[in-house]
Amino acid sequence: MSKLKQQMREDKALRDTAHSLIVADVAHVRNIMNAETLGKRIAGRIGDGASDVLHKAGNTAGNNSGILAAVVAAAALWFARKPILELLSDEATEDLPPDQASRDETDPVTLPPNDDRGDRIIGEDHEQ
Repeated sequence: MSKLKQQMREDKALRDTAHSLIVADVAHVRNIMNAETLGKRIAGRIGDGASDVLHKAGNTAGNNSGILAAVVAAAALWFARKPILELLSDEATEDLPPDQASRDETDPVTLPPNDDRGDRIIGEDHEQ
């Protein structure tokens, strides 16, 4: 019977060890799932990812500085397009005669007077 008691003691020790490991694992999972700890881990990973992207973007910009300068110039021209177009339209009106240069785009266009055939449809020759 001493052999059975020895086996039972070994089994109980093994069971207690397994139980303590499971209790430790549960405590570890609860600690991981804590809102404060989870938020810090997520923020840390996002920060690491953002710094990696920023580093890669810096390297790419350094390698392609000509293209980057062209894109920046195009963006600057795009945002400054209205003042540039206004400046060019002012210069264009300086070349026009005074009566046309002073006319606003919203002014109605004066059409020549209608003759008596103005109500006819083109291509039809019928009497009225």
